[in-house]
Amino acid sequence: MKIAYIAHPISDRMQERIEQVKFIQFHIYKCEPNVIPFAPYVRALECLNDADPVQRKQGMDHNTHFLESGIIDEVRLYGDTLSKGMVEECLIALREQIPIKAMTTEMLILAEKFLRNSVS
Repeated sequence: MKIAYIAHPISDRMQERIEQVKFIQFHIYKCEPNVIPFAPYVRALECLNDADPVQRKQGMDHNTHFLESGIIDEVRLYGDTLSKGMVEECLIALREQIPIKAMTTEMLILAEKFLRNSVS
């Protein structure tokens, strides 16, 4: 059993993006029974205002805690853009030596460019 942190752009088109993350989680539950899809920010966005810098920081701090806790086995990148929040999550994953997997063609291109620039 492994826990996959689902990284996905959220801030623009928030409701649509949240629905996409929920669909991704549903798909993983159905197709990968040994993977627990984890996206704590989906619930946080129901309680916090992402447009408020203080509340956004609170949500990002929670995500950071999970990524630094040792419970996350991999970070999966979804979507069509590498958002600022996703970059922060990737930097933490790199520091914590958590494998990062690009799950879409667009994300593969963006992630390769990001990782090349981060490692060099």
